[in-house]
Amino acid sequence: MAGAGGFRIRPRRGEEYLLDKRLKGMVRHIIFPCPTPQSKGILVIPTYDGTLMVGPTAAFIEDKDERTTSAAGSDEIFAAVRRFVPGISERDCIAEFAGLRAVTDDEDFIIGPSAQKGFINCAGIQSPA
Repeated sequence: MAGAGGFRIRPRRGEEYLLDKRLKGMVRHIIFPCPTPQSKGILVIPTYDGTLMVGPTAAFIEDKDERTTSAAGSDEIFAAVRRFVPGISERDCIAEFAGLRAVTDDEDFIIGPSAQKGFINCAGIQSPA
């Protein structure tokens, strides 16, 4: 915004799915698999009231305003979580969400002086930062 870039941000879309309350209590702790080079992994997340969320995906996209969910994202998530919790199904989904993470080309955080005098760049700060 200030013209103090010097790096490129790419949007990475993450999809998550909220599951029906009838599964409440099926999982009581976060299931957090080993991270991949693209993401921290697809999780099974009990919410504060015991319902479950599953996700996220991690797909690079070109449109920085694109926040729709996809059949491919759903397939990826439910295939992954069934390895840990076989009783979870796509039919359990009651709501879908997608958001974007701002990722730099080299996948690392950028924190430091910019080429523009008087500015510090803080960019590409991903989870769990």
